[in-house]
Amino acid sequence: MYCTLADLLENDILPHAQLLTDLGDFSKIIVESVSVQEFPLDNFIQENELVLSTAVGCEQEPTRYLQLIEEARQSHAAAIAFAFQGKGQAILPEILAEVHDFPLFQIPWECRFSAIQVAVLDTIRKKRVTVFREVQNKLFNLFFEAQSLDQAARLIAQELEVEIAILDRNGRQRGASQPEGNPPYGPTLTVEIQFSDMMFGRLLIWQPGGELEENRPLFEQYVAFPLALWFNKKNIEDLTITRLKNDFVHDLATGNYTSFAEMVRQGANLHFDLTRPYTCLVLRAALRGQNGSPVEYSDRTVRYASEIEKILLREASNQGMKVMVGNLNLEFVVFLENLSPNPQREVDRYLTNADNSIGECFPSLVLLWGCSEIVLEAPDFTRLYRNAILALQYCAADKSGSRRFTYKDTRKALIISVLSEHPQVQKNAQQVLGKLMEYDRHSSMDLLETLTKYIANNYNISQAARDLHICRQSLLYRLDKIQQLTGMSLDDHEDLFVLEVLSRIQVSY
Repeated sequence: MYCTLADLLENDILPHAQLLTDLGDFSKIIVESVSVQEFPLDNFIQENELVLSTAVGCEQEPTRYLQLIEEARQSHAAAIAFAFQGKGQAILPEILAEVHDFPLFQIPWECRFSAIQVAVLDTIRKKRVTVFREVQNKLFNLFFEAQSLDQAARLIAQELEVEIAILDRNGRQRGASQPEGNPPYGPTLTVEIQFSDMMFGRLLIWQPGGELEENRPLFEQYVAFPLALWFNKKNIEDLTITRLKNDFVHDLATGNYTSFAEMVRQGANLHFDLTRPYTCLVLRAALRGQNGSPVEYSDRTVRYASEIEKILLREASNQGMKVMVGNLNLEFVVFLENLSPNPQREVDRYLTNADNSIGECFPSLVLLWGCSEIVLEAPDFTRLYRNAILALQYCAADKSGSRRFTYKDTRKALIISVLSEHPQVQKNAQQVLGKLMEYDRHSSMDLLETLTKYIANNYNISQAARDLHICRQSLLYRLDKIQQLTGMSLDDHEDLFVLEVLSRIQVSY
């Protein structure tokens, strides 16, 4: 990975260099920088640095040669190259004997230090690029040989003298140069593994005492890029499986098949058991302000759909339930297996958890749910889907603010829809509820909402009070006011029936 003193000599970066000491193996001496140093030094020499010096002032005081050389040795510099102006200027033999194990060179005075500095830095850069390119080619070979990310990590570690951990975008380790896990010291460099603006994971690089930040562009270009191939291959495999499952669920829902027996066989290959009872849920995710209209296809909706599908699958897994999910843009078909002794409770729990999780991740979306009936035998999947779609359509048209409709709700909605078109019913609704709505316009009590909450909670005063966030006594006061304004008794079954129908008409239509 590093440029060595041998590389500089082989490429004639130090022209006509004369070795002054007897150290001859330069292939192990690393050169990472170059500088020009004169007296006073002030501890400016860095580790693995090639020092260029004219040793001005040393000819009158030869001990300064030793001071300069000793500081370079203590700083673990790579070497010193002297250029003497006077033809007779030289380092005393006794000084050379004392520092015989440190590489010292003499180059002609005519050599320009600035040109040497440029050439050294260019050689260091090219050496690094060459090493990284070789690593990249070897990584490509490992990928086409279907080797693992662990083997890729070990290759990088061996070639670049670092330790490596490869993480996916969720932070799970997919490969590492050390089988025991991460090294005990912290990462000195983190590089994103991405391709075409898609982030797959991160490359963590350790090197005790190493300065890796300057190599970030090389790791990004020559190491992270080939690693993205491993993730992209897995991504393509996952997308293919997802597409097969997606098509299967839509064919099952719409009846687009010639033989149910063949669908059972295909389902088994996808780990779906069609002989069990299921409930169908249809979810439509719409952008706020679009009144539940389907969202147009875009790169953003593709990302949304992928994440929402993961949530739908995860919530089923959390409840120990099998699920089949398909999606078209941001409309999802979910067949939820119901083997529980209380399937209605489990379906409601799934809906609530999934709705909350998706809402937290995507607050800009409005979620509308349509739910089929719950069956306890092997279902007619097409009928369940059709009933769930019907419930979704009523949910989208509903004006009460409900975001979840069941197939059972559609029967009520149908009755209310028909009645709301009748002129006499409309007149009765105005007569009965007119004073109530007029009172609401001039107060903050909202008696119409109080009535609908009371009915929705099956006339349970305690539950209705909790939903309205008021005390029981306040609710009783409001209910008494409703009776006064409507002239209807909340203790009379027939009056309650009329109030329920008329309030539903008023709220929904």
